[in-house]
Amino acid sequence: MTNPIKDQAKEIIVDIQNRSINNKKKKYQRRLVGEDDEEDILEENDVVDNGWEVIRKLGGGGFGQVYEVRKGLNTYAMKVEGIKRNEKQKPHLKREYDIMHRIARKQREYNNGDIELALKVDFKHFCYLEDFSKELKSNSFNDWKNGGIPIEHNKFVAYYYIIMTLLGRNLSDLRRSEQDQKFGLYTISHLALETFQAIKNLHAIGFVHRDIKPSNFAVSADNSRDIFLVDFGLAYTFGKLSTSIRDSKIISSYPPHADYVNPDKKKGAGFRGTVRYASLRAHKEEFLSYQDDLISWFYMLIEMSAGALPWRRLKNKEDVQTAKEMYTTANSLFWFSLHDDRCQPEDARPIYTVHEKLHATFRKIHKRIMNIDIRDPIDSEYNVTDTLGDSSSTKSKNNYLEIELALIKLKNSVENMTGISPKLDWEIQSHRKFEKLRYNRSVGAVIEGQGGSRLNALVPTSEIIEGSREEVKPPKKPLIMKHQLNNFSFNRFNALLEEDNLIFDEEGAL
Repeated sequence: MTNPIKDQAKEIIVDIQNRSINNKKKKYQRRLVGEDDEEDILEENDVVDNGWEVIRKLGGGGFGQVYEVRKGLNTYAMKVEGIKRNEKQKPHLKREYDIMHRIARKQREYNNGDIELALKVDFKHFCYLEDFSKELKSNSFNDWKNGGIPIEHNKFVAYYYIIMTLLGRNLSDLRRSEQDQKFGLYTISHLALETFQAIKNLHAIGFVHRDIKPSNFAVSADNSRDIFLVDFGLAYTFGKLSTSIRDSKIISSYPPHADYVNPDKKKGAGFRGTVRYASLRAHKEEFLSYQDDLISWFYMLIEMSAGALPWRRLKNKEDVQTAKEMYTTANSLFWFSLHDDRCQPEDARPIYTVHEKLHATFRKIHKRIMNIDIRDPIDSEYNVTDTLGDSSSTKSKNNYLEIELALIKLKNSVENMTGISPKLDWEIQSHRKFEKLRYNRSVGAVIEGQGGSRLNALVPTSEIIEGSREEVKPPKKPLIMKHQLNNFSFNRFNALLEEDNLIFDEEGAL
């Protein structure tokens, strides 16, 4: 007589093995034909230029790869961009180097009192540029065409690099590590203020990021409450330096370049940003402004608060644009279901909600953002009013301080609520088990065995269906949960898993 529990467990093991084997075959075939975009540019223990030793790869993207490196006793992050054969174009790292270098220069001038800005600026949200390829300083095409560090590689002939502060995990990874894919109320109030201040500081010195999203904010490696804004590969100078006299001081401000707000020239900028978080102006391929960064930031707040955005499952850029045109008010984003939700009828789709405590503040913020006049510079504390949300009583529509005060008020209000722990979600003890499995691996599922012993086996992240805090949906192919494996040997289970290097201890650690 067959045991259905045992048969189901065997089927799961075979399925895990087959998927792993197929993935390895596909990866090997891609490497044979040179199509593996994730192939590493550098390897562990490689030494780069001025004595930077590669420790490990941290990740990669469309414009390069990121490694952890060290020099002496200190560790840093190194961003690397490979140069392909016969590639004759400015490296993408050139723009990022320029922006980071100019931010550092503005910081020196500001700290030395050489310039006064319309806003009080804190540069704590920006990484420090430690080192870089010497060619990135040049504006000569010949230096870029023939420059870089030579490398023997099947795809690249050379590479450029910049080295900066090493950070912790980004907000996108931290959100996905939460069981219900969203942050708690206290964490949202903290992140909303920190991320806004980072954007405000960037805008105050004349730059627009153009790719605001959770993965471009990361926590400090030393203090998980400190938030950094990263990845300036799409950033550009939106503001043109202008000075004025105020209280006997020369104040520097950055009204936008005329071309960026000229109706006859606003088209043709091309799409910039990430489709999920891009503003409607980005979809229309217009020049992006301070306002567009804040619209992307507001979408980011909704996703971190509700666990998703209404257009999350839409793949086509035009479909995403159409969906965004349906959600032009803050209220419409407080309660929604996903579009194209696996062809389910609308009344059967899960509902995503934003905590009602956030509604009033989010409405005020959204109103301020949508009332921004992109033809004017960011206004200063000089014009602040006492009436948040009443745009008719303020002298400027671009007053960032009023948004900041609303966020400070929200955070103080949340901290004074009963039952709210003043700890961020990733600081809470109960969430540490997710750190063990790491965001780029999988989500643990508990199997109960004979005698009550437990094993945390892995379910691929792609198999997890996101749900709300109240009702978290199981994986498509759930492992056996809350069943006794009476006649099934855990030794045999481990033996089969060991063939694919998937052995874990009882705590779920690798």
